[in-house]
Amino acid sequence: MSLALSVLVVAAADSSWQPWDALIGDSWVGPSTINMYSVNSDESYVVRFNDARGDNVASGMKAFRFSLSQDGASTGHLLSTSSSDSFFVCNFSGIDDAKGHDYSTFLLLVAIDANELPNDFVVSLNVPESDQGTIILTGPDFAYYDHPDYDTGRPSGYYSVTDPSREALGYSFDSSDYCYAFDSNSPRNAIEKGMVTVVVFSGVLLRSAGGFVQVNYQFEYLPATAVFSVYGYRDDLIRHTNRAVIDNNDDSLPVSTFEVMPIAGDFDGDADVDMTDWAVFSGFWLGGECSGTQLCTLADFDQDGSVTFFDYAVLARLWQVNCE
Repeated sequence: MSLALSVLVVAAADSSWQPWDALIGDSWVGPSTINMYSVNSDESYVVRFNDARGDNVASGMKAFRFSLSQDGASTGHLLSTSSSDSFFVCNFSGIDDAKGHDYSTFLLLVAIDANELPNDFVVSLNVPESDQGTIILTGPDFAYYDHPDYDTGRPSGYYSVTDPSREALGYSFDSSDYCYAFDSNSPRNAIEKGMVTVVVFSGVLLRSAGGFVQVNYQFEYLPATAVFSVYGYRDDLIRHTNRAVIDNNDDSLPVSTFEVMPIAGDFDGDADVDMTDWAVFSGFWLGGECSGTQLCTLADFDQDGSVTFFDYAVLARLWQVNCE
């Protein structure tokens, strides 16, 4: 599904922008408020703190989920290699007679497993029914995050049966032999550091017990796996989110995650390896040491520090690969 660029909103990043407040002491529960900050708004969004229920169960662990369909049937660990497509954010609060709430505002956290972003990197995000129109982000709209050096994991709310300082930015999953994945047992890699942004969408109607909104995305020159997280915001508090990988009440149960993983050799992110990608590759081929350039590093398939005949052979094997 292609992304229709209608009303454009270009986020201007502040050099001092940070995605959320750092951990205070040994716990988020304390005298100070912990906020999340979106790159496309001047507002701050307070993270709700709750202790566990009387039965020592943390509620709301899977209240928000990702799906590839409107009915939420494909929730789980989801993966796409398409750089331009869509997914659905689903509100599962109120399912199975649990207490549910409608939401009109939610935040998306995008974490990219890279230390820097190419100069040509762009991501466009669009929620058709939101007030924000299409949001276009470039490298300066992302902040570099290093966990645990940053002192806190990804905000996930506090319960006595969880450890908020250990929530990874996200998890990338094994993508072998398929374009879309739903495999709760697939090998996973914790993303503890990378480039992060937070975007807010308002004016939507995410009804309880299965309401959904469509999110269109388009990446250009995505250098590594991008992982999405979602936060529900109502009554001046972030109250629900998807966990990064497991349900803390039962670590055998997967929760809902969504990642976009670029195809090796697909430098422009159009889901195939073609002449445009060759043009990028040839700019680095036999050009000496990569010197930390992100796109050059992507072209250096054997990671020996330069783009050589070996890498050319790898690109030849990838030629015309298509995963639409």
